[in-house]
Amino acid sequence: YAMQGKKKDAEAKLVEMRKLGETQYVAPFEFAVVYTALNDKEQAFQYLNKAYEDRSENLGFIRNMPHFDSLRDDPRYAELMNKIGFVQ
Repeated sequence: YAMQGKKKDAEAKLVEMRKLGETQYVAPFEFAVVYTALNDKEQAFQYLNKAYEDRSENLGFIRNMPHFDSLRDDPRYAELMNKIGFVQ
């Protein structure tokens, strides 16, 4: 939704995801995708770091995912890539 410019729908989806997270696991990586699309870098990096802590296999694909293009110029992105083990 966020990528389509439907901010309110994307925010409603986040609420649904949080509610679902009360009863089952919801991957932090999925939150990071939505927050990145909403251009909320603070929350995006918070959830990407949680994904790292959870050893999310999705982080192995992050360099090639256009979803995260808007984060690439942020120093936190380089830090995350280093933690994951990707050489810059």
